[in-house]
Amino acid sequence: MPETAGNEVEITPDGIRRLWEYRTSVESSFHQRNSFLLVAESMLLAAFAAVLSVQLAWPWIPRVLAGFGVLLTCVWWYVNARHFANYRHLRAKVEELCPEYAWIRSTRHRRGPSTWKVIAHGVPLLTLLVWALFLVNILLSSQQPK
Repeated sequence: MPETAGNEVEITPDGIRRLWEYRTSVESSFHQRNSFLLVAESMLLAAFAAVLSVQLAWPWIPRVLAGFGVLLTCVWWYVNARHFANYRHLRAKVEELCPEYAWIRSTRHRRGPSTWKVIAHGVPLLTLLVWALFLVNILLSSQQPK
């Protein structure tokens, strides 16, 4: 363990290397998890579309699938928000200890929203909107007289 003075930690060059590797691992796990959840959402949407295209003995199945889609998307968004917050904290520490990394980040030209923010919040938000619209449509169409 590095020596500490109050809240300050003296980090060795080997510690900086491990911190960089950890940052890379955290970033990779974020993208892998998003890929997995996007595939899960896609499969659920395909199942939902298949269920809507046939006459069902149990008309409540589309509601259950859409409700599960909303729930899965909310979990996805929550996990992304936590992971993104942890990554931002870690990235700030790496920038503090690795001047080259801080320099690269400060000199690159940025336009538009952060890719991380779009992936962490934008994609789950749009997916949640799709599920919510499906759920509202199902609930409204089931209340209409036939």
